[in-house]
Amino acid sequence: MYMERGIPMKNFDTGVTVVDEENVDFAMRRDGMWDDLIDYQDSEYDV
Repeated sequence: MYMERGIPMKNFDTGVTVVDEENVDFAMRRDGMWDDLIDYQDSEYDV
């Protein structure tokens, strides 16, 4: 968009994370929480 129209780029946090040996434990715990979140949403919202 900047090259074609001069519109400045925006910074969007996509949640992408680099996992290495220093943060692998945290990443594994975080990824394991998705099922709990989905169950919560299913129980609380009409989806």
